[in-house]
Amino acid sequence: MNKKRLSFICIVLAIVCSIGVTGMKLTGRDVPLSGLLRSVTRPICSFAVSLRDSIAQKQAQQKSVDELQAQVAQLQEQNAALQTQLAQKTGEDYADMTVRGLLPKGYASRYDLLQARVIGTDGKACPGTVTVNVGSRNGVTKYAPVMTSAGLVGYVSDVGSGWAKITTLADAAFSCGITDNVTGWSGVLRGTGSSSASATDTVEIRYTDENSLFYAGDLLVTSGVGSVFPAGLPIGTVAQINTRTYDRLITAKVTPLADITAQALTQNTLWLLIELPTEEGEEGPAP
Repeated sequence: MNKKRLSFICIVLAIVCSIGVTGMKLTGRDVPLSGLLRSVTRPICSFAVSLRDSIAQKQAQQKSVDELQAQVAQLQEQNAALQTQLAQKTGEDYADMTVRGLLPKGYASRYDLLQARVIGTDGKACPGTVTVNVGSRNGVTKYAPVMTSAGLVGYVSDVGSGWAKITTLADAAFSCGITDNVTGWSGVLRGTGSSSASATDTVEIRYTDENSLFYAGDLLVTSGVGSVFPAGLPIGTVAQINTRTYDRLITAKVTPLADITAQALTQNTLWLLIELPTEEGEEGPAP
């Protein structure tokens, strides 16, 4: 029975009770009719009151159920948010450990890893420069190496209070010393500045002697020459070797381990290697 129907019955019963009481007041005495009416209306009135109280009680119970359901829904939303935060934190911790695992022995404890998100690019499919959302107030310094959990991305070339500019492997201004991790042969890696969507077209080993021991598939790591990158950071693999006919010098295309496309750099977390100060008299690890 719905609420409207019950309310209607209560109103009818109340009218009947009212008629009975009014009839008794008008006669001033108990007559058979009034006594009969009273004997009929009293249990009806009692039933009406009981029915009204029952309806009120059920309405209160329904209100309590609705409130509990709302509380449960709220707790479920809070739990989902906490689960998302936990998954994100777990992923960040795993990535942190993964990046530290890429650092050469002796360097893992020398760097603080700072997370960064790309907030702007130079518009190329494989950008030569990107801007991230951390800067000097976060401890970022110029020339800090930048990585993903796969490998080297580039270095900090300019820094402001709340932002930093990163020169990537693809930029024509990028260069670093590299070592073939298989043969031990050294060379120089440079960005081509190409607007190609293929990262393999944007990074190469340039003008190396034809007797150089670089082979397709070999892993390349930083050599440690210079002061920007420590030795041993993974960069990429040799993709293709080309020999110039007129002087027998070779160039070798390189496929970076890190995905340096604009889409990936924008979506993924970058890690800036912030070198920790060494204690007085303490020497840093040898490259």
